[in-house]
Amino acid sequence: MRKYISLAMLFFLFGCTSSLTFSEENEPFIEYEYGNYGPDLIYNLYSTEIIFYGDGKGRVRTPINEEIGIDENAPHTVEFELEAEDVESLQSEIETSNFFSLPEDLSEMDVMDGSYKYITVHTIDQSKTAGGSNPDNETINALSDQIMEMIPDGIMRSFYEGIENYQMEKGLRESLN
Repeated sequence: MRKYISLAMLFFLFGCTSSLTFSEENEPFIEYEYGNYGPDLIYNLYSTEIIFYGDGKGRVRTPINEEIGIDENAPHTVEFELEAEDVESLQSEIETSNFFSLPEDLSEMDVMDGSYKYITVHTIDQSKTAGGSNPDNETINALSDQIMEMIPDGIMRSFYEGIENYQMEKGLRESLN
């Protein structure tokens, strides 16, 4: 009888620890959104969203916000390809970091201005968002650093320059030259 109880307990313990399954289709498996608060010119206060898809595609975008010169015609999205090894490494990091056990709100409210970060992870079975204002969390920092390292050289610079140039054309931003 002890053997059956022991086997049942082992089955329960190991049966409940399944690995995460990410989509390999054209669906996002991770979304990273960040931006700044505080004293700055309004046209600098837009969110940047980085989205990685299961099929190895990536996208950097910002939401349309006509008040700061980002309308439908603005170059508010840049797409790129990801290395398969990088995708696998990031998905492994998500799993080993126990992202799904993080609290949703990781805000540090001691600072009134600063920045915000949110990471949303999607698996076939579940989705979770964690982050907040000025988050100081090892997992969020490690994942956001890894995400930024995966973006091909020149993509972020091109994205920000495109937004800045469009805002200058609209007369909302002055040239720095």
